[in-house]
Amino acid sequence: MRWLKTKQGDVMEFKPIKYMEWMKTRGKTQYDLCPSGVSNLSLKELGIDFEDLEIFGENSYGYPPLIQAIANRYQVHEDNVMLAVGTSHALFLVCALLLNGVG
Repeated sequence: MRWLKTKQGDVMEFKPIKYMEWMKTRGKTQYDLCPSGVSNLSLKELGIDFEDLEIFGENSYGYPPLIQAIANRYQVHEDNVMLAVGTSHALFLVCALLLNGVG
């Protein structure tokens, strides 16, 4: 079993998703049918100096300027914006909400 604690302190229980575990342990495929569309680039290739890279600050629920921009774009309150660390995470969050109810 795995656990997910919500912002309100509630705990959601879920079983591991066997397909996701299997998929993430496989090697590269000849044809990737679900790429993210984002190239894997090093900081050097991006032209970023590591000394200039800021990685600290308030970020418990996501990068605040990004949350604000998304909320403004879709005219919703910032509390209604949840960031995910990839498509798999986003799909997991949606499934967890659908299976366990919202609120």
